[in-house]
Formats: sequence, C-alpha cells, structure tokens
Amino acid sequence: KMAEIAEKSATQASSYVPEEITRAEVGLARELKHVKRKTGH
Repeated sequence: KMAEIAEKSATQASSYVPEEITRAEVGLARELKHVKRKTGH
C-alpha cells in the first residue's frame, strides 16, 4: 500500500517538481516495492 502511495506522489510530482527530486521519489517507490517483495507483505 505504501509503495502505491509513493508511486502516485512520484507521478504527480513529476509534473511540477525538478527532475532530481522526481528521480529520488521514483527511486524511493522502487525501493519500497523491493522491500515489499522481500518481506512478502
């Protein structure tokens, strides 16, 4: 669920936030997804 929220905010942010920050947001979303997969939650 958290990854979904992070992904959504990253997608929305890309419209008006500098690319660097957007990349960080997307990276965070991917990391959350990876952790989610690892723990099996």
